[in-house]
Amino acid sequence: MKLGNANEDCHPQENTRVQKMGLVGYKEFAAVCFACFFIVCCALAFLLYEYDRRKSHGSASASAMEQKRRDDEYALSKIGKNSVYSYFVTDSKFGWLAALATVVIQIGILAFFIIASEANSNLRNEGKDVEFTWKCPRDKEECRNKKDLDDAGWFIFSVLVTVFLAKDIISGSKLVYHSGKSRHDRYSRIRYFCGGMILCSITLLAVYVSLF
Repeated sequence: MKLGNANEDCHPQENTRVQKMGLVGYKEFAAVCFACFFIVCCALAFLLYEYDRRKSHGSASASAMEQKRRDDEYALSKIGKNSVYSYFVTDSKFGWLAALATVVIQIGILAFFIIASEANSNLRNEGKDVEFTWKCPRDKEECRNKKDLDDAGWFIFSVLVTVFLAKDIISGSKLVYHSGKSRHDRYSRIRYFCGGMILCSITLLAVYVSLF
């Protein structure tokens, strides 16, 4: 079954791969993916903490104040001193509120793109950004797919995503790894973990939205 219009354009009305997995749409799939990502990050940070605690037991280190200063500087260097996310690795309550507000706004903006990309909904809705790629002339029995997306397009997309976003994913991952150091106090580990996980999550969400 295809949905057509006056320009002889149509779109197959079939379940997407996400729907075949038992999910309603891309929003629900994103929620499941990031819930799994959060669980994996928590488990990884805990395992790293336990490993480092046993490995460094009884070893000498710099003074607590000096070490904390170095750790905070390292965290800021990974998340970016000029980024609003840098507040996540500080003690500023106002900074945390500002950073959290920014994250909520970013997720809200990206959610509009996810909603617009739902291919299984009413394509007559002007809020949808799905394109008609099939041509179904009335004088012919067969329809032709005229979409422009090909292997070269996917390659260029992969290169651009890697160039512009890989740095944030790597930096966020390093910060999550940094949060597993046993020399940190509990509050510092939480700050580093939240900063790294949120940086990775927002970056991966941008990749997700661009992909779908």
